[in-house]
Amino acid sequence: MSNRYKSNLAYLMSNLNISGKELSEAIHVDVSLISKWKNKKRKINKKAPHFENMIDYFIKIDETNQYKILKKIFLEKEIKIGNINELKKNLELFILNDIQNDLLLPFNTPLSHNTNNDVYDYNVRIFKDNSGRREAVLEFLDIVLNMNEPQELLLISQEDMAWMLEDKNFLIEWNQKLNKILKSNHKVKIIHFVDREVEDISNVIKYWIQLYSNVNIESYYYTKFTDAPLKQTLFIVKNHSAIYGVNYNNQTSKRYTAMYCDSFSVLMYENMFNHYLKNSSPLITKFNSKKIPEFIKQIQYCKHNQTKSYFYTYEPSFIHFRPDFLRNILINNNVNEEKINEIIYFHAIFSNMNQKTTSIVYNFSRFSNLIAAGKIKFDQLSFLAEKDIFINHNDIIQLLESLIRHIYYNTESNIVIIDSKELLQMVPMNFIVSANNFVTTNNLNDATELSFANEITTVSAFEYFFNSIWSSIPRISKDKSRNIQLLNTVINTIKDSPS
Repeated sequence: MSNRYKSNLAYLMSNLNISGKELSEAIHVDVSLISKWKNKKRKINKKAPHFENMIDYFIKIDETNQYKILKKIFLEKEIKIGNINELKKNLELFILNDIQNDLLLPFNTPLSHNTNNDVYDYNVRIFKDNSGRREAVLEFLDIVLNMNEPQELLLISQEDMAWMLEDKNFLIEWNQKLNKILKSNHKVKIIHFVDREVEDISNVIKYWIQLYSNVNIESYYYTKFTDAPLKQTLFIVKNHSAIYGVNYNNQTSKRYTAMYCDSFSVLMYENMFNHYLKNSSPLITKFNSKKIPEFIKQIQYCKHNQTKSYFYTYEPSFIHFRPDFLRNILINNNVNEEKINEIIYFHAIFSNMNQKTTSIVYNFSRFSNLIAAGKIKFDQLSFLAEKDIFINHNDIIQLLESLIRHIYYNTESNIVIIDSKELLQMVPMNFIVSANNFVTTNNLNDATELSFANEITTVSAFEYFFNSIWSSIPRISKDKSRNIQLLNTVINTIKDSPS
């Protein structure tokens, strides 16, 4: 797209040979508003009825050409259009996520400069209150998604979380866009201010838990705790653009967000981020399978006077295997002796946790789909052994029978076996919480690392989160005799299935 067009909208209208008057009559708005949109003097509201009408009008105009003009535009951007819905969606993004001559060019455009005192003038976009903050953040994420090369993002949120939590649709959209950013190999450094109410942190864990294990994100927490009345938020694309937010005493009406894309402001906010980073410590430590001894040492450094632990997992945990039976499984899968001893030691640590007061939620939805197979890849052991570990039907029966004995005899352990349909707060992660001690998580879909945190507020937030899951499960599902019966049903199903 040539820089002679002030906006993507102007570019579209030119290619489709549509005048401002024609578009204004088609979507029933004043022609002066079309002009403001084309020249970026007024932001297009994606929620307004005329926006959808405008998209439909562009598609209708190009329909007689078999959409060749629009498809050519997206082909230049290396976007393949397979059907009319994809065309409509990408057309919407092309207009809404327009950064041409807006957020890219200021770095090449001299700022107004007073040479006598080295003062620079620059126009800044200001967003007011919580809805404005959400709009600014989504624009920021869209800017990143429209950039061709991987970028480094620097994030800080010191303010209260009301602007995020009050709109669930925003949280979902935020999570989806951030996941896309990470999958596109953009790098993220985030500094958490954990000196908050535990419930507030717990409310966002569901959305953040998957991100903790991503290799492209580094999480820190600010180690100084203050009650300054002014709270700040920073979202930075290094060397490119920045959002700066500020709030006074958590008053929504006093929340303001400014978006900058001049190099001077961006550098200033990068320096501010680096100042906070100097006084921060890693929030999440990640351990791949080669670093299990380091992971064990990290756990051993923690205090071991916890009174409760919590397990949330999608498969029966190998901690219910007897050590000798576990050793035989590893031997049968050709695991070397050094690695076997390492796994047995790992097993002993978590088995010891499990002997104390424990609550366990087994989400069998994933596991039950596999029992028809002759052999099952056991993800937990595969990760630890650094190779695929398979267990057969007899192994599964032994594991489930061991679990039944644990339910029956361990009066301090509460085990719930559920299906995903029973649980409102679906979490695609396994996690273990040792109360007042540590939390460890691993991703179901990419089980290449264990994530570990022992910052006390974060651990308490995970405990609070687990308890919110636990309290959402009906009392009948927590009945021991019911769960023993369910496990016996699974065992009988396995026995009756072909070997």
